[in-house]
Amino acid sequence: MNISGYRHLALALVTMITGSAGCGAAFNSASGDDAKRAGALAFGLNAPSDDRVSASQGDNTDWKSFELEDDATVRVRIWWDDPSVEAHVTLVDERAKGIAEVIHEDGARYDELSPIGLVSGLYFIEVQADGGASVYTLEVLTEEPQ
Repeated sequence: MNISGYRHLALALVTMITGSAGCGAAFNSASGDDAKRAGALAFGLNAPSDDRVSASQGDNTDWKSFELEDDATVRVRIWWDDPSVEAHVTLVDERAKGIAEVIHEDGARYDELSPIGLVSGLYFIEVQADGGASVYTLEVLTEEPQ
C-alpha cells in the first residue's frame, strides 16, 4: 500500500471512530409524533400530565395542546424530577406565535408561566430538553379573566 492508501485508511478509521463515539442520539430522533406541533398530544386543563424528555436519548421535544372554550387567565406550571435538566417551555397560539417562554434554571424543581390572559382558542406548549433528561409534570390551570 502506498502513502496515499495509508492516508485514506487512516481517515476512514478516524471517521468511523469519531462517528460512533458521538454524544448520544440525534436531536428528536426518538421523540415520535409529538416532536412537532402537528403531532401535539391534547391534554386536559386543571389536571396534571406526566411525560419525559431526554436530550441524550433523542427525545428532546414534547408538544402538548389544550383548548379554551372561553377567554381565561392561565398558569402553566411544570415540575421537574431532575432539576439539572437543561430545558425550556414555550406557550404558542394556533398560528405558532410565541406567547410566553421560561428557560429552566439549573437546580430548580419548578417553573411557571403566569398569569397569562388568553382568548378562547387552541394553544400549544413545547417542552424541550437541550441537555440532560427528566420526567416532568405539566399542568395548565385556568382562572376567570380579570
